[in-house]
Amino acid sequence: MRCLFVLIFLTAANIQAQVQDAATPFSGMADVDCASFSPWCVFSNQAGISRTDRIAVGVSYRQVLGLHELSIKSLFALLPTRWGVPAITYSHFGYEKYNEQLIGLAYGRRLGRFLNIGVKIDYLYSFVAKQPQVRQAFFFETGILIALPENILCGLHVYNPGDIARLTAPEQLYVAEAYAIAVSWQPDSMFLLAMQSDRIDGVWYFSVGTAFTYNNLLTFRGGLKNRYNKIYAGVGCLLDFMELTLDYNTHPQRGNTLGISLCGKF
Repeated sequence: MRCLFVLIFLTAANIQAQVQDAATPFSGMADVDCASFSPWCVFSNQAGISRTDRIAVGVSYRQVLGLHELSIKSLFALLPTRWGVPAITYSHFGYEKYNEQLIGLAYGRRLGRFLNIGVKIDYLYSFVAKQPQVRQAFFFETGILIALPENILCGLHVYNPGDIARLTAPEQLYVAEAYAIAVSWQPDSMFLLAMQSDRIDGVWYFSVGTAFTYNNLLTFRGGLKNRYNKIYAGVGCLLDFMELTLDYNTHPQRGNTLGISLCGKF
């Protein structure tokens, strides 16, 4: 029965064009991550890594609906230079009978006082047991981040624009085409409010998230997303040069999803 449920979920996910997200500190904010500066933006809007000034390494794990077969494991490393911020990412979704592996090379750069840009080249490999055919695709994603007065950030990100992955992918491998636009307001180091709209294969979804930091030690996050009416929550702990984050979201019918992420800056 468990394998049957996993099969049904994977089939439905393909039909609904889901984009699998890595667990990040933004996961507790309903994945509102397109209008922020953070090393974790290497997975969401690469323009957001452009102001990272220290070497950063991160790992994360997300268990979708409490099932190991639907787990997402991710890691990244980035190295700031005088010419910008290059980074490498790796994500693994699935289990031994079905899995997807995504390897990315990213680059973020600050252009002046207000404009930041980023780009990422992705290689996707999909494995299905008892099917020897290689399923792989190349595509890219890119984004911009604009810093406005009054501590307002506006972000735009495109993922696989124009379904460019179709040029290299076989028919059986599906890669979603997605767009995101977001705005965030952070009046001080304690409070953050952000809103985001995602367009995935022609369907729009809306999310709102907030974060509150107490004593530069604990960060509490929450969010709502109209896709499946999900409720999100998370808490992060700053430990010197590291941040440990736990996140949780609940689905009215399907169950709960848990995530953990760890990032160090050196």
